[in-house]
Amino acid sequence: MDTVKKKILAVDDNPSILKAVHFALKELYEVYAISEPGKVKGFLKETTPDLFLLDCIMHGLTGLDLVNIIREHPDHEKTPIIFLTTKDAEDSITAAFSMGVCDYIIKPINEDFLRDKIALYLRQTKENG
Repeated sequence: MDTVKKKILAVDDNPSILKAVHFALKELYEVYAISEPGKVKGFLKETTPDLFLLDCIMHGLTGLDLVNIIREHPDHEKTPIIFLTTKDAEDSITAAFSMGVCDYIIKPINEDFLRDKIALYLRQTKENG
């Protein structure tokens, strides 16, 4: 078993969602939270997350904008990205998957479901090297 906790970056402009994600994941993962999506690019210069949790609708940059920023970074061409969002429109879901998002979870967050999904994608990443 890994002794170093995997790093999760959650990006959402709603502080209560970031707190809920941190609370749900803090025992298992090193959780980073960013409430201003414009700060993600700078964050990626300093830290390499193992998985991203992104809101779809935010002020400034959207979750889809962030997918492009993340995928442009050489260390994150295949890093798992999960959307956590209230936006359940089919076109948004289709756009997210076409850009390489691995899952699309509708809020409110079910903590057990979220932990299971994260574990699944981190395990797949490890298996696929």
